[in-house]
Amino acid sequence: MDEETEQQGPLQPILIQGSAVIEPSGAPQQVSTVLAPPSSATSTTATDGAPSVEEAFAKVRFLEANKPKTSGLWVMGFFLIFAFPFLLFFITDPNVLYDDIVFVCCFSVIVGVVLIGLAETKQAEWKKAVRSAKADVIGMVAAPIEEIKSYRSLNAVGGVLIVAGLFFDLGPLLLVGILFFVPGLSATTSYDKDIKRAFDRVQEGHEKKGN
Repeated sequence: MDEETEQQGPLQPILIQGSAVIEPSGAPQQVSTVLAPPSSATSTTATDGAPSVEEAFAKVRFLEANKPKTSGLWVMGFFLIFAFPFLLFFITDPNVLYDDIVFVCCFSVIVGVVLIGLAETKQAEWKKAVRSAKADVIGMVAAPIEEIKSYRSLNAVGGVLIVAGLFFDLGPLLLVGILFFVPGLSATTSYDKDIKRAFDRVQEGHEKKGN
């Protein structure tokens, strides 16, 4: 061993990135595998996007505070159904044909029914959203309440019969159309009461737990 080698000291192993150590030349070639430490940036378990109970309660409060305003539609609808035809018969010139007056009255009644139907649809959608939000809260805390049976077909037939009864001035047909709505209204009313009672109990227990 010469003088230069003695001054440099013993040969050091060379570390190659890629988890292998290679001895320098002149020494027996030996490759040893080095296990890489676990990465500190390991992925964590992803949480699902299910809302919490507080968020569910907040959704109920938001929906209840944003009730749709349909009073204008109701007033206009009743005016076109009852008040406008009544006034038309008294203020119309006698020279105007009776058939024309009847046509205008029937058209007014149909428009009034459409406006009332639109108002009722908005109310029904809002009530359904509130009912569904309350049912979600109940399902998070207690046993969920079974949903009501759908009566869409009966309601559709009843609506057609009501419109036909008003258009052709047939009282019995109008009465039959109203009767078609009875099963759905009864089931919805009963379901709303069950939801309200269960939600009130859940809300009361949640408030006591929070205090």
